[in-house]
Amino acid sequence: MKHRGEIIGSLNFASHTVDRIPQNIRNFLESIALQVVNYIAPVRIEADFI
Repeated sequence: MKHRGEIIGSLNFASHTVDRIPQNIRNFLESIALQVVNYIAPVRIEADFI
């Protein structure tokens, strides 16, 4: 996950039964990551001012 070009976190997913994650699941996981970044970004911006 990136904010302002800086890596601020990562999400790692694994499966015991599937070798490849289907594209629709990847899209879903990427949308979750974007939501997390959108939540973290304002917190980071506020922390920069403190």
